[in-house]
Amino acid sequence: MKTRQRKSDAAVDLTDMNAAKQGLPDLETTFTCRICFEENRDASQLISPCLCKGTQKYVHTKCLRRWQDSVQRLVQWRDKIDDRAYRCSVCRELYSLAPRPLGGRWRLWGAARTIAATSVTALLALGLSGGLPWPHVAIVLLLVLGTRSHSVLCIIALVLACILATLHTRGLRVVMRVDAMGRLGLAVIRHGAPVEGVRSGILLAASDDLERSIFRRSVVLIYEHSRRGGARGVILSQPMGPSDPRVVPARGPAALPPGSPQLSHFLGGPVGMPGDGPVQELAVIHTLAEVPGARPLLAHNASREEGAPELFEGGSLTDVVAAASAAVPPSGGRWGARNRSSAQNRQPRVHVYHGICAWSEGQLEGELRSGSWGFTSAQTEDVLGVPPEQLWSRLVDQPSRLNWLPR
Repeated sequence: MKTRQRKSDAAVDLTDMNAAKQGLPDLETTFTCRICFEENRDASQLISPCLCKGTQKYVHTKCLRRWQDSVQRLVQWRDKIDDRAYRCSVCRELYSLAPRPLGGRWRLWGAARTIAATSVTALLALGLSGGLPWPHVAIVLLLVLGTRSHSVLCIIALVLACILATLHTRGLRVVMRVDAMGRLGLAVIRHGAPVEGVRSGILLAASDDLERSIFRRSVVLIYEHSRRGGARGVILSQPMGPSDPRVVPARGPAALPPGSPQLSHFLGGPVGMPGDGPVQELAVIHTLAEVPGARPLLAHNASREEGAPELFEGGSLTDVVAAASAAVPPSGGRWGARNRSSAQNRQPRVHVYHGICAWSEGQLEGELRSGSWGFTSAQTEDVLGVPPEQLWSRLVDQPSRLNWLPR
């Protein structure tokens, strides 16, 4: 009986307490931001971006934005992988509010850091490896993958920069050229520092390194050379007969008017040679000073023989033929025997070169430093007096005349 009495008394007390609470004002519920811990009674001022419950559920929009920005900047600074700006670190659910993209200043800073890191990586690879470019490329890839710089464009740029730097250290350059067909393309050339004595009016004698090329046992006369524009020349040792099919008929002896002087035709070089595309190069070397546009060829050489005719380069073929026809001495019995040699000296000489040799800036110097050519000052006799087939042998047989640079 006493037990029943106690239970009923407890129930009465509980009822009294509930009744007392009903007389008090209701306690308002508060919501707390899990980042700044600021309390709010209005839940609409907070968001629930993930699946967290309880005190971790709510957060201010501005607080979450500030947190995401700071994480992204930290990732940019430390070059690490961090997904806390996208995913809740407690429930591991993606935020319903994606992070804002970084401003231009931070993107610029990230790009500068990437460029600096890749440059240092490439320099380190160049310093550690040697030989062919492929070891450089392999080391660069390993270092890039180890630094978490996983951008495909970054890796491609690194590989290209490494290859170009490797070629540069070996005296090679990648240049843009237009071929005989008029197409633009890339070519790898040798490149070297300026060489003293290399100018217009010199001869180049091919070395044994060029035995398997068009320059086999060839002698090239440089008629144009500048530090910025490169060099141009013609091969003196490859004559072409008048009936050679590579001689363009419109430029051959058949197209000349009666009484015109005989022209000597040569294969001048691989650039714009006959039958090699629509663009053909033509160079004319002659002894006619009155031709418009003609330039002295051996003006820099003080070793020109006494009484030898002066050589000129340039002018159109039509003007050269007209000037040569006007300068031909008349034939007849009035010329005595003692004047025959004088008449022969006055006979104009015209050499037509189909195709030329061309070098980019620094390319000829690079080939000279690699030992592909020996060079010497040209003389009039080399161009007019020596048979073309014997010119290379004559130069090579005079070691004291040719200059060979050490490799």
